Amino acid sequence: MSQLCVGFGWVVALLACAVPFVAEAADDLAAYVGGSIGRSEVRVDSLDVSAHDTGRKAVVGVRGFGGLGAGAQYVDRGRPRTDSAVGTVETRASEPAVFGLLYVPIPVP
Repeated sequence: MSQLCVGFGWVVALLACAVPFVAEAADDLAAYVGGSIGRSEVRVDSLDVSAHDTGRKAVVGVRGFGGLGAGAQYVDRGRPRTDSAVGTVETRASEPAVFGLLYVPIPVP
């Protein structure tokens, strides 16, 4: 089941990156969507343990008028788990975020 989830995540990430989503409703109005998959690792030096899992990230946003934009993202760092001398060590971390963007034109000579 874990391999199926990782495979599905790769498909979603590749589609999100390969197919740009652009809304041309006005001069500067555009939308974007993206994603990534990577390795999440946790180390607890005091217990001498280390574990890793697959992490995922999804990003959506819009570029509005006048160089302003907004976006949102969700990061799931997975659920690294391992056994140690004191028992099973398991962590879970995820975070949502919203942010504003300012697009600044950079002149190219």
